[in-house]
Amino acid sequence: MHGGSGVSDGDFRKAILSGVRKVNYYTYMVMAGGKEIASQFQMGCIPVERDGKKYKYCYSLVESDKETPIMYHEIVRWGTKAMKENCKKAMKVFFMQ
Repeated sequence: MHGGSGVSDGDFRKAILSGVRKVNYYTYMVMAGGKEIASQFQMGCIPVERDGKKYKYCYSLVESDKETPIMYHEIVRWGTKAMKENCKKAMKVFFMQ
């Protein structure tokens, strides 16, 4: 089974009970990390169409009076923390808890 395919926790449990022993879960973890980073940047997207093609114009909202820079190590920490939390949740599923 491959991570990121949208398989539910219940479906994972059924697959494990049916004998599946290899699950590539990495994609779910990195998606959780990316989602957390986007939320920290207060990302938003607007649909745009140009020359018949559809795009998403994405932006980050930052208060104009705030001058505090975001440090690279903070971004890594946000993503890593979200990935760890996602993995802990998945381990409960795989251990049938």
